[in-house]
Amino acid sequence: MHGYHKNHPSYTYEKLYRLIDDFNPDFVGVEIRPEDMGAKKRYLQQYYPQEMIELSIQYGKYAFGFDWLGDDIAGQAIPENHLENNELLQLEQLLEKDDSFQSDELERLNKARMDIIKTATPNTLIGGQYGVLTRKVRRITEDMLRGSQYEPITHFNVQREQKINDNITRWLKQHLGKRIALVMGADHCTYVLENIKKQFGSQIKIIPIKT
Repeated sequence: MHGYHKNHPSYTYEKLYRLIDDFNPDFVGVEIRPEDMGAKKRYLQQYYPQEMIELSIQYGKYAFGFDWLGDDIAGQAIPENHLENNELLQLEQLLEKDDSFQSDELERLNKARMDIIKTATPNTLIGGQYGVLTRKVRRITEDMLRGSQYEPITHFNVQREQKINDNITRWLKQHLGKRIALVMGADHCTYVLENIKKQFGSQIKIIPIKT
């Protein structure tokens, strides 16, 4: 939920940190690029959510990153002007203002997702209805943008999910038998859970959250 944890009625930053601590993990995966793990906090704050930064610091060498933000910056620090000059972000800003790509169905689905966010508990964001709604939003958006100037947005999102899954799969294969907590934005969760089940089957046990 990223910034929505702040002052949330039922799922604060503190509750997230306590859940992970109670799980007693051997490793904690966070939504930060592997090449940015261990970077200075001031740098991380420019690009990543608060909870990812705090957890990466708290767990130190036992934390690992699995995010991906583009091959053009892979293996290097994110340039200072990256956000201002990023063509994809510029496309997203144009799309937000383009009335020809508005959808009542998308508006309804996104409102339903926001209603879940506003009253969320850890369990309501793991799979369930939020995941169903997220998949519908992605599918409708991909259909709507296909063939338009905005299609690179969906290509990037698909590639990012694949890279996140690849990075997580690689870490899990190297650490089978360990207790691993994966922390990510709610939109990614449904795809990551599906991939883990597909890649590992009964080799990995997904432990329900205890609140």
